[in-house]
Amino acid sequence: MSVGGIFLLTALLLMSLCCVQCFHVEVFPRRPLFKLGQRQQLVCQVQDCPTTPSLSWSVLGDRPLAASVSTNRTWSVMTFDPVRMEHEGALLCRVGCGGGNKQIKTSVQVYSFPSAPLIRGQDHLSLGAESILTCQVLDLYPSELLTLNWLRGEAVLQSIMGAPGSGSVRSEYRFTPLELDSGGNLSCRATMDLQELPAEDRTKVTTVALDLHYAPVVKTLSDSESVMAGSPLTLTCVVEGNPEPSVTWSFGSADGGAEWRGEGRQLVLPAVRPSEAGRYHCEAQNSEGTRTAGVEVTVHAPPTNTSLSVSPGEEVLEGQQVTLTCHSDGYPPTMLVLRRKGVELQRSDPASSSLSFSLSSAQLQDSAHYQCDASNQHGSQLVTRSVTVSAHPLQVEVSPAVSAAERGSGLVLTCGASGCVHPPTFTWKTDLHRIVLRGTDQDGLSLLHLRDLDLQDEGGYSCEAECDSVFRTSTVQVQVYSFPSDPVLESPGPVLLGQEVVLHCNVSSVLWANRMRLLWLSGNTTLMSESFGFSGSLQNVSSVLQLQVQEDQQALTCRAELLLEDGGVWRSRRTGVPLQVHYPPRRTSLSVSPASPPSSCKTPPTTSVMPLTSTDPNWSSSPSRSRLLRETPQSSSCRLRWSRRDKMSPFAARPSAFRCQPWS
Repeated sequence: MSVGGIFLLTALLLMSLCCVQCFHVEVFPRRPLFKLGQRQQLVCQVQDCPTTPSLSWSVLGDRPLAASVSTNRTWSVMTFDPVRMEHEGALLCRVGCGGGNKQIKTSVQVYSFPSAPLIRGQDHLSLGAESILTCQVLDLYPSELLTLNWLRGEAVLQSIMGAPGSGSVRSEYRFTPLELDSGGNLSCRATMDLQELPAEDRTKVTTVALDLHYAPVVKTLSDSESVMAGSPLTLTCVVEGNPEPSVTWSFGSADGGAEWRGEGRQLVLPAVRPSEAGRYHCEAQNSEGTRTAGVEVTVHAPPTNTSLSVSPGEEVLEGQQVTLTCHSDGYPPTMLVLRRKGVELQRSDPASSSLSFSLSSAQLQDSAHYQCDASNQHGSQLVTRSVTVSAHPLQVEVSPAVSAAERGSGLVLTCGASGCVHPPTFTWKTDLHRIVLRGTDQDGLSLLHLRDLDLQDEGGYSCEAECDSVFRTSTVQVQVYSFPSDPVLESPGPVLLGQEVVLHCNVSSVLWANRMRLLWLSGNTTLMSESFGFSGSLQNVSSVLQLQVQEDQQALTCRAELLLEDGGVWRSRRTGVPLQVHYPPRRTSLSVSPASPPSSCKTPPTTSVMPLTSTDPNWSSSPSRSRLLRETPQSSSCRLRWSRRDKMSPFAARPSAFRCQPWS
């Protein structure tokens, strides 16, 4: 080869090497910021490569390449579908062109900011009461770059920044609404501090109106109205309040009472009668309070295809959900108002031709006539349906129905329920302080164990059973008594017939003393009955009997009775003592048998048998109701006489002994 040829070949090789080294590599987007969950692509492109380049992707760090790659002649596309958290980080695009190699590094950043802030609590704002609003943004990444601001207009009231890794940011704003706040707005602004994020996606704002609750205010109501008899009269009560107040009308009757006349802001008297003259009261009420105004009435002498459906039907069981749907055709669109017994329940949206209202758990008092009132500027139409709520078969019974127990003892109350297909929930309460007590549930029953009963345990105990959102209650009265021992009655000892004696009957540790009755008895005859006053503690009860002793009173009894509230005897105890009544012998007789004429001392000895009797009760109660006294007479010249041998007092409790001795 000639020198010129060699020179030309060398020049061509140098030019080719220069072109290879001058190729360009570019990755776009240059600063990739991808939203989580979307489909995104990263493109690596080669320019000015005279040969077919080779392109490849690699991941920096110890993580897999979790994306798909497609390569054409001069570009390579990495597709993220969808974008996930593991896609965040550095990537390398390597390019080989001829003998030259280049690589370009890029970093993928991911984010999540899907929704505007959510504000809660604005539906429960009461005028003058501290309120709490919450603002929350969910599903965030990176949460530490989000700032939440509370604003009133453009003024920032409060700010907070998110914490790393939390995934959401929440802020509370506490304030006390004032009257000037009514109708105003509060905003919560969320800002994600990502520079590559478009300005319109970087900030999201939620604004709520301040709907303040306040008690009704009666604005205008004329003091008096005059009307001719037979003419119609409409009384109007103009009120404001939030929530919307309910309005009721009453009429002051002649006896000073109040008669219910109607509900609603207007009371219509179609043809006024003279008897309807008087003062009418308009009462406006909502959850925040009640206001009343009055007016004195002086009577001088008078839409189409409206339907109301009830689901599941007009006859339902207590505790069921009931839905009432009101529909009407008309133009302009009808305003639908659903009322129960004249009280407004719900009002439709002006643009809607239907209205739906639900009773989540129907109660017996929900049995009523329901009205769908459809109206527009051309007229109105009213449809009525009756809903009947039948009682749930749930029944509750507590046994025993009335319980009387000794102080210090124990008592078990049993509560049973029927009419529930599954075990009901039981709750025990006391009537006095409504204290919830813990019972033991077993086999569909609830047992309440009362131990060591005392005065404070007296009262009503209620068992409430709940089944299918229906509640039933049964109450038992527990009465605690103390009557631990028999009456103590001291014996008066021997008493003289006709003498007045004082006896004491004592009963210890009585509860309740006002239910204690003491009776003094002689046989089956009640001599005295005594009751006692109220006492809320243990008392010792005593009764005193002053008695003039009668001949037929052999024993006395003190009977103590502790009564129940209904007057029945809960417990009775008695103690008796015998009376030793002493008196001298009376109507004593002496008879001689056989009868014979007087004989001399020389008469042969004879034996006289004489029965001796007495009216002395102790004598008559002796083993022998008469005694035969035997005496052998002395000589015929002596006379006989009987005399007491024991010289005892006539008050002795045993019969006297007599003897016959000569009378000189």
